[in-house]
Amino acid sequence: VKPNYDFVRQLYENLVVLLVGVSREEMQQPVFNAIDCLQFPELHDNSIPNIVFSKNLSKLMGASGLQDFSLVKDLYKPEPARLRRNLSAIINFAKFREEKLSLFTELQDQSDGLSARLASLKEEHKRLGADEAEHREARDAEEEETLKLEKETIELEAQLRTLNKEQAVLQSEIRTSKSVSKEMSDKVQEEKAKLEEENKKKEELK
Repeated sequence: VKPNYDFVRQLYENLVVLLVGVSREEMQQPVFNAIDCLQFPELHDNSIPNIVFSKNLSKLMGASGLQDFSLVKDLYKPEPARLRRNLSAIINFAKFREEKLSLFTELQDQSDGLSARLASLKEEHKRLGADEAEHREARDAEEEETLKLEKETIELEAQLRTLNKEQAVLQSEIRTSKSVSKEMSDKVQEEKAKLEEENKKKEELK
């Protein structure tokens, strides 16, 4: 069965809500700054939510690596082959995103745990230093413990630096994904402008 606009719109809307993190209610809310610029805002009750949806859909497509996403071919007049291709790319992106988020969460948890352990060790080191003056008879034993704690602290700091580097790489990948999404959003706006211009010319020729 050839897909139609209503089916594809609902499908893509579900994917946007799931993967972009924007709710249907948010996409339906008017952009007040934009409405203030319109002469007859009541005439744009449907067009503005559609623009918001298209922008978020383009962001998802861009993040999924679909550089030739077209509102006409992929949404308003969906082609079966392109729909299958798009869904495959989005599924791959969802898997990649889940893996990265899982890894990022794991690294963040490890980083938090190491930071807490490091703070605890520093507090312990500080306490041992203060007790040294009062317990000089146990100085040798305490110095050994202090050295051990310092060694653990150095090792934990090294681990924390490594985790921070891995976290920086993940953040860089996320920024790159956002950059790609912005480029795709700009392309969608250009496509929309071209479509509107073509429609305008068609109307003039009638």
